[in-house]
Amino acid sequence: MKKLKNLFWVTMGLLTVGFLAGSYAIAPIATGYPAKYLCSSVYVNKMHPDTVWQRYIQPENPIFKLVDYTINHESKTVEVRLYGWILPSRARFTEGCGCTLTDNADASPRAEPSRENVIPNRESDSLEWPLGTSIARLSGHEKIKREKLQERLEEEFIEWPNAPRKNTWGVAVVYKDQLWAERYMDGIDKYTPLLSWSASKSLTGTLAGRWFTLTGEHWDQRANLPRAAREAHSGITWKDLLQMQGGLEFSEVYQPFSDATRMLYESSNMALFASEKNQAYPAGTHWSYSSGTSNIISWLIKEKTGGTQGSFEQFARKEFLDVLGIPEAVFEYDASGTFVGSSYFHASPQSWLKIALLYKNKGDWFGRQLLSDEWIDFALRPASDSKGRYGAQIWLNRKTGKSDNQLFPKLPEDTFMFQGYQGQYIVVIPSWDLMVVRMGVMRDKSWSMEQLILEVAGIVKS
Repeated sequence: MKKLKNLFWVTMGLLTVGFLAGSYAIAPIATGYPAKYLCSSVYVNKMHPDTVWQRYIQPENPIFKLVDYTINHESKTVEVRLYGWILPSRARFTEGCGCTLTDNADASPRAEPSRENVIPNRESDSLEWPLGTSIARLSGHEKIKREKLQERLEEEFIEWPNAPRKNTWGVAVVYKDQLWAERYMDGIDKYTPLLSWSASKSLTGTLAGRWFTLTGEHWDQRANLPRAAREAHSGITWKDLLQMQGGLEFSEVYQPFSDATRMLYESSNMALFASEKNQAYPAGTHWSYSSGTSNIISWLIKEKTGGTQGSFEQFARKEFLDVLGIPEAVFEYDASGTFVGSSYFHASPQSWLKIALLYKNKGDWFGRQLLSDEWIDFALRPASDSKGRYGAQIWLNRKTGKSDNQLFPKLPEDTFMFQGYQGQYIVVIPSWDLMVVRMGVMRDKSWSMEQLILEVAGIVKS
C-alpha cells in the first residue's frame, strides 16, 4: 500500500510539473496575442473591450477561454493572464505609436513620434474621394446601380443565428476611380483606422518602393541585414526579400513554438529574430511566404531613413501618407522601435483604396510620380518561384504553365491584392476598372471574397 501511495504522489508530481511546464511554454501566445490585440482594438480602433474579447479573441482559439484580462485606462495598459496567474503579458498604448507588448509593468515602448489623436477633417467631406472622403455624385442609371450596390454591401453585415460570424468592419467599392459605395459596422466610420494584418506587408513594400523612387537607388543592391546576421547572409538582396525569396528559414505557422508566434509575441527585435534564421535555400531561388522577411524589410527602411523610429515615421508620413491624404493611419512598433511591417499597420478602407489607386494608376498621384514605372512593373511582376502568385509584397492572380495557382480563378489575370489574416482584402482589377476592400474578422469559411467581387462587378458593369 505504501508503494502505491508513493507511486501516486510521484505520478501526481510529474503531472503537475508537466502541466506547469506546458502552461509556461504556451503562455506567450496564450496571453501575448490577446493582450496586444485587445490593446490595439480598444485604443487604436476605439472598439468596446467586451465586444472584442467575446467576438474576436475568444473564438480564435480554445486556449483563449483559459485567460482573463484587466485594463488600466490610466496607464493605458492591458494585462492578460493564463488561469488568472501564470506569466501575464502586458501591452501598453502610446499616443501616435499604437500598442506594444512590454516585458514588465514598468516597461514602455519607444515613443519618438509623439502624435496627438488625429481629429477627422470634416471639411474633406465636401470633396469626393480620393481628394476628400465623400462618395461620388452619381445620376441617372448609375445612381440606380449604386442603390443596388449598397443593398449588396448591406448583406455583408447580416449575421444569421447559430451560424459563423462574418464580423465585417467595413466594405467599400471604387469603380472608374470613383467611390461608389461604402458601409461600416456600428461604432466604426470612414475615419477609423483598422488592423490590416498581413495587408501591412504591401504597405511595407510600397514604402520601400517610395524610397527607391526618391533616391534613385535600386532593389538589386545587397540588403545589409542587422549586424549579427550580416556576414552569414551577405548574398541576399532587397529584391530577394521583397519577393519573399530570401531563402531564410521561417515557419509561417500560428501555433506555439513556431517562428511566427515567437517573433510576434516573444521577440523585442523582430527583424533581428528573423535575420538570424538559417539560410535554407540560395537567395533568389525559392519562394516562401514569411512575416519575418517583411519585418527585415521594415528594419532596412528604418536604417535607410536615419536609423530611428522617428526617422522612419517622418519619412513614411511626409513622403507618402501625407501626400495621399492618410492622416489616421497608425504604425505599431516592436520594443526595439521598428515598425512591425508584417502585421501592424492600421488604416481606414478609404485609405487602403488610395494606396490601391496609386498602383492602378502606375504610381502617379495627380501628376506626382510617387512610385516609378520601374517599381510598378517590378512590384506587379511574379517572383520567379512564386508560380504567378506573388510580386513585391503584393499578391497576384497570374496563371502559369506549372499549375493553376490563381487565388481567384474567376477573376482576370491582372488582378492584384493586398491581403491579410481574418479576411482583410484590398483587391484591384485594372481591366475591370474596379477596386473592392473588405475588412473585419471573418469566421464563416463558406464566405468568398471572389464571389463578393463578382456580384459587385455584375452590378456596376451592367
